[in-house]
Amino acid sequence: MSRCRLQIRREPEIAEAWGRLTVSIDNRTVFDLDDAEVKQVSCEPGVATITVTASDGSGFSRRMCLPEGRVLLLSLHEISPVWWRRLLGISRSLDLTEISKGPLVPPDAIPDRTLTQQVWIGHAASEEALSALFVERDGYYSDENAEREGTPDHLALSAFAQVMGQASYDHDFLEYSYAGPGDSLETRFAAHSWVREWAPVLRALLPAQEIEHSNAVVMVGIDRHERFGDHRQIRQPRDLYLPDLRLRYIGEIDHPDHS
Repeated sequence: MSRCRLQIRREPEIAEAWGRLTVSIDNRTVFDLDDAEVKQVSCEPGVATITVTASDGSGFSRRMCLPEGRVLLLSLHEISPVWWRRLLGISRSLDLTEISKGPLVPPDAIPDRTLTQQVWIGHAASEEALSALFVERDGYYSDENAEREGTPDHLALSAFAQVMGQASYDHDFLEYSYAGPGDSLETRFAAHSWVREWAPVLRALLPAQEIEHSNAVVMVGIDRHERFGDHRQIRQPRDLYLPDLRLRYIGEIDHPDHS
């Protein structure tokens, strides 16, 4: 199945007053944009609605064509509003502008199989703090909990599921790692699957300082089915901030499967 990769760059001139900006595609939250940074997500080609929402709830939507087999880079920037918006007291607003559109990968670099994963990276106070996030809760599989399904009293599978706003996920698609000693992602997360494939992708996306201070990585694979399409275990991924654990959602990344 052919894909499209959407990249959105938050321009430096966007004032801090806008706060965190959340980007959604067809009502599905894909990532947050802080400060001047670039985030990307792998998505289905075709016409889609891209929505940008500020911390105060304001925002805008654009219908855009996501080209098949291409990387589309958009600039998110401030603009001076038209006259009728000035009459409403709106002094500034945001817009998206296409910057570039290139091939997804060079033809000779297409791997035999590509994996897409939802990725979080951040810092945990300890390996135990990270592991505790994914421990399956006692009572989740009980008859009593099954009867409470769909109600506020229903017990989520784990703390991670609860923070992500859903009851459960298939943990076969989940992998998380706490960093060991080393001076690179490849050495610090040597036990994590496909690290030599995804590490260069993260280095291209994130500032070196953020990577250096991160000791926790969480990845949830996207299940691809020829008939039913892509299935995402985490339907509305988001950042996670707890007293002893901080994970920032990076988005979806593609990497070769050389297993």
